[in-house]
Amino acid sequence: MKLKTIKTVDAVGQVLCHDVTKIVPGEFKGPLFRKGHIVREEDIPKLLDIGKDILYVWEDIEGYIHENDAAERLKNLIMGDNIDVSLVKEGKINLISKVDGVLKMDTEALYQLNMIDEVIVATKPNFMFLKKGDLIAGTRVIPLMIKEDKLLKAESIIKEKVIHMIPLKVKKVGMVTTGNEVYYGRIKDKFK
Repeated sequence: MKLKTIKTVDAVGQVLCHDVTKIVPGEFKGPLFRKGHIVREEDIPKLLDIGKDILYVWEDIEGYIHENDAAERLKNLIMGDNIDVSLVKEGKINLISKVDGVLKMDTEALYQLNMIDEVIVATKPNFMFLKKGDLIAGTRVIPLMIKEDKLLKAESIIKEKVIHMIPLKVKKVGMVTTGNEVYYGRIKDKFK
């Protein structure tokens, strides 16, 4: 698939289909413009200053899905109980634990999902203890635009949510003492 390119000087009114990064060594590295930004006249010099003579702009192509939309669809397939998500960024969404608990996954479904070309779900190990706020997994697709058929295949494979956090259950415990021999030192306490 070939993306639509346009000369930066001719891009006013066009929609960027990916983030444009600005790097000033030792000072700044980050997005100058985000995906979806509509290029304005005043943006042209800024883009040219960072070496962007040509831009990739949005063009709906039937049968293809943008990486951010694909990541959202993957997230919706796999995200189960007690999980939060990051914002989508450059085609990636992170799953984050809402609770202290144990990670529980359908590893076979996860394996089948990861066997689809250009689709990735990377996770922590199954049954791992995680704290609230810990990273559980990340989803993404590799290309900027992915064939929708690959996502439809993923959606046909996954029948139930794949990743869950099982919260810890707080239990009260008590101890019953049935004699006073340890208290009076008649025998040595060996409880550890």
